[in-house]
Amino acid sequence: MLTYNNQFEKRELQYANQEFRISNLWLDSILNSSDISVPADQFVSVCWNNKKYTINEKKLSDILNKLNKNIYIKHQIKIEDNCTQIYILINQSVTDYLHQKKLNKEFAWLGEGISIAIITLIIVLILYVYLDKILKFNLQQRNFLLAITHELKTPVASSSLAIQTAAKLNENNNQTTQILAIALKNMKRLGQLIEQVVLATKLEGSFIKTQKDWVNLQKILENLESDFGENYPENIKNSSFDYRKISLYCDMEMIQISLANLISNSIKYSEENSVNICVKVLRDGIQTKIMVCDQGIGIPMSERSNVFRKFYRIGDERTRSTKGSGLGLYLVKEIAKLHEARVIIEDNQPQGTCVSMIFKSKDVIIE
Repeated sequence: MLTYNNQFEKRELQYANQEFRISNLWLDSILNSSDISVPADQFVSVCWNNKKYTINEKKLSDILNKLNKNIYIKHQIKIEDNCTQIYILINQSVTDYLHQKKLNKEFAWLGEGISIAIITLIIVLILYVYLDKILKFNLQQRNFLLAITHELKTPVASSSLAIQTAAKLNENNNQTTQILAIALKNMKRLGQLIEQVVLATKLEGSFIKTQKDWVNLQKILENLESDFGENYPENIKNSSFDYRKISLYCDMEMIQISLANLISNSIKYSEENSVNICVKVLRDGIQTKIMVCDQGIGIPMSERSNVFRKFYRIGDERTRSTKGSGLGLYLVKEIAKLHEARVIIEDNQPQGTCVSMIFKSKDVIIE
């Protein structure tokens, strides 16, 4: 802007100089073409550029009027030796005005710049204060979640141990054994939920690092099939786990949590007594997919980008009957990121959903 302002002043001064030269040429031309055959009482002597001219009084008056209208120049009249001496000068007041105008604009822009800088600084300070408070609150929230979940682990573990002990002491009482089995199952579920909250909190705060190694995927799948078959024998009627010799460069515990969450979702969102789960591995070019497919209610296309958000669940929380915390798919996505993998949701045929964890082929060996 300062450059533009300087250029504007320079351009105006050039225009003033140009008007000065044009006025000189114009006056010279007018005087040289003046008619000198006028009555003696109607002419005046005019001196210009060291020359003497005789012109009509009215014509002289017109010349002076035209010179007055040009704001870039001014003229002076002096009577010397019975001759009207005409001087044309660049109007200094105009050049002073242009210079002052330039300075006023510079001061105005400087003031505006300082004002904007001060306002921006105030806004930045306000944002810094509020962001600092938000970050501190988020840190306190994460620390609270970590603290409370760790505190819950001890009573959950103690309660589970007490239930197991009571079950052994009442092995001959079928009714008591069944009640204690239900209690133990729910304590195990509570423990898993606590572990998921701890893991989600650590992932959000980048407090966790992967312990990667080459792991036999068959072992993970066998553990999952045994676990879910034991806990949901009345639900899983048909299941298929791909048992080819597969080695995956990963954190075994995290991948097991991811697949367990996907299988758990397949069970939750399938009709009772009609759960069909298929876990398979597909090589697709330079990528390898580990897929968990079901024939449940499926996930609408409009919700597929939302279900990976933390604590997000489809539908109204007040009327939902399906159990869950909204952490499952969030953990799956975050764990996949730690393994440089992707997670996608696709339709299954004839119905249901396929959720795939896509790994780079360099991290998978299939024999």
